[in-house]
Amino acid sequence: MKIFEFSDYKRFLWGFIESQPKRGRGLVKAIGEHIGIDPSQVSQVLSGTKDFTEEQSILVCQFVGLNELETEYFLTLIKIERSGSKTLKDHYKKKLEKLKEQSLNLKERVNQDRILTDFEKSVFYSSYLFSAVRLSTSIGDGQTISDIAEHFQLPREKVSSILNFLLDSNLCAEKNGKYVLGTQHTHVERGSPFLPRHHHNWRVKALQRTDSITNEELQFTGPVSISREDFQTVRELLVEVISKSLDKVKKSEPTDVACLLIDWFFIRK
Repeated sequence: MKIFEFSDYKRFLWGFIESQPKRGRGLVKAIGEHIGIDPSQVSQVLSGTKDFTEEQSILVCQFVGLNELETEYFLTLIKIERSGSKTLKDHYKKKLEKLKEQSLNLKERVNQDRILTDFEKSVFYSSYLFSAVRLSTSIGDGQTISDIAEHFQLPREKVSSILNFLLDSNLCAEKNGKYVLGTQHTHVERGSPFLPRHHHNWRVKALQRTDSITNEELQFTGPVSISREDFQTVRELLVEVISKSLDKVKKSEPTDVACLLIDWFFIRK
């Protein structure tokens, strides 16, 4: 659902609700709980007898998962409905057109490969979720906010916040109403201050999964005593396995998100 295609926020919300799984069954109640009002009041707004307050509207935007520009557009639609004079309505309608033009300019912006700034790296590597959500957009013909929220069991506003960052950083893009993998490749070079955090994030996630590993998955821990020469041989074997695995990954048609963790180190303490 592209909000910039609507001039009535209630029609947009109805369209959003009906586009969700099971035609949005239970979503009116969920919206009411999120913004702190009775579901019957949400229905009254959607039926056209009332309007959301601005305080309620910003929470609705969070629930739907609108980005900053979309939120501004939604709030302006609210202001138009709540305006008490034609002069004020016309003022907000002009603002609405400018926001729509701005959205078209952003849509036409070409995503190109580039090196992430240190600030972007600090955000991207602050949590495994940024990488996980990004990779999930490579599945099928893209993912919606609802798809990602359900897959990772996350609040919609959290998913929206992550996707907004990924879009701004060219790590993801929007295509036909879905989020898809961008052209930007991610890599943390050896010696980078962000590398320890990157390793830590995914190893913590692996530890969290230890008690729920299925027969289809694999976790292996094998402390051993070994000669220095054979240690190096095993390391070379693991590097070869990693290389072959990554070649396989590049040719794979994604259906899920996975993580390969291989630890091979001397136990010093």
